[in-house]
Amino acid sequence: MSQYITRFIRKDEYDKWDRFVSGLPSASIFDETKWLTTVSDAVGGSLRIAAVFNENSELSGGVTLNVSRRFGMPVSARIPLSPTNSCLISPSLSNFPAKVTSHVLEVTESISHFLRSNFDFVVVTNNYHIADIRSFMWQGWRTSVQYTYHIDLESVEIAKVTPARRNHIQKAAKAGIVIKEIDDPNNAYEVLEKTFQKKGVLPPITRPQFAKIYAGLQNDITLLFAVDGKTEKPIAVSVILKGFNRSIAYSLMAGFDSDYKRTDASSFVKWGEIEYLKTEGFKKLDLVGAEEKSVAAFKADFSGTLIPYYQVFNASTRYRILNRLAMMNPFWFW
Repeated sequence: MSQYITRFIRKDEYDKWDRFVSGLPSASIFDETKWLTTVSDAVGGSLRIAAVFNENSELSGGVTLNVSRRFGMPVSARIPLSPTNSCLISPSLSNFPAKVTSHVLEVTESISHFLRSNFDFVVVTNNYHIADIRSFMWQGWRTSVQYTYHIDLESVEIAKVTPARRNHIQKAAKAGIVIKEIDDPNNAYEVLEKTFQKKGVLPPITRPQFAKIYAGLQNDITLLFAVDGKTEKPIAVSVILKGFNRSIAYSLMAGFDSDYKRTDASSFVKWGEIEYLKTEGFKKLDLVGAEEKSVAAFKADFSGTLIPYYQVFNASTRYRILNRLAMMNPFWFW
């Protein structure tokens, strides 16, 4: 019988969760309740944290969830804008590799069983530190591989950027484009919105939601703009989320005004982001996602390392049946 018990924690236990997160090298800002509650409240989500406790009632792991209902059934995924809602696992107290592995498998098995028991559909997107997802596989979960790029800010230099991308950066500089940090979420959203419109999709959050998130996390978010040096018009923007301990930052969202595509401002603002974070003392930049082919090619030009990470998901039989029927005829579910 497993020594671990998984349960939802109460809001008055969030401080305990945050202390646990702060002590884990594998955790990120996306696991902190400050980020989670700010975003969840802004978008009208329902945050729950499933925490794993050992026989001494000590936190040994857990996973964060955005809970909702579909077809009247409980479902869960990650909080909007979060690239991961990873399983977190406490370090093993043993130095024996077999026991370290056993600890990981037991904690993830407890999480897997709890989530299957509480949700008809659930997705967990692990960060790159979680390489062993066998507990989920053994319980019948499906898996997929996600990708991102990490840039080593301590070693990156313009000479390592591809020649074509360097030309774009130099072209923007000669055209009078400049990088500015501006406290202007409205203009930032306007540029982001144009990018999504160009792709024919809706932004992941609305303008009021973006404003609320920025207001709640202003010390953790930097809005870096590429602007026309003469008119001060914002042409491109990068929304940077700064992780704790100043070790890693995340390129949360980025966009550019396609009316100014010939300025190559998108390349210029990305390099400006790298230079800004180097100056600020960050060690690594996560470019957040590399699945879309054209976007991945753009990000690869900046001399990053491709990083795989694993997503696991599970659906009950009744959910799969209703989901298939909805795909066949969505009007049945109006």
